[in-house]
Amino acid sequence: MSTTLSQGAQPTAMQPMPPMDMVSIRSAQYVTSAYRWIVLASVVPILVITQMYWLTFSAIAPQSQAYYHTTPLAISVLSMSYMIAFVIFTLPASLLADRRGLRACFLTGALITAVFGVMRGYF
Repeated sequence: MSTTLSQGAQPTAMQPMPPMDMVSIRSAQYVTSAYRWIVLASVVPILVITQMYWLTFSAIAPQSQAYYHTTPLAISVLSMSYMIAFVIFTLPASLLADRRGLRACFLTGALITAVFGVMRGYF
């Protein structure tokens, strides 16, 4: 492999970064929007419902074990399926948030939560 530079290309020296001016950092103004509270108020119920779906299995584990004649491990795996799905779907959800924005991501998550919540009640 050749280490020669092409004609016209000149090596450049590394320039050190200028020191941070602490006065300009402290005087920086951040603008926040009141809309952030609307986003928070719309996201929190979705997260609460999702957590409730996950937690409902833990309260009835002994009764479920007796009714279905199964082991405690099987009931625990059913409860842990939420955490397993969380790990699996984190990357696609992150890609959706990067490409389409948080609104599309939360709408998709709310729709999926609603569909599977209805299916869970039906079956």
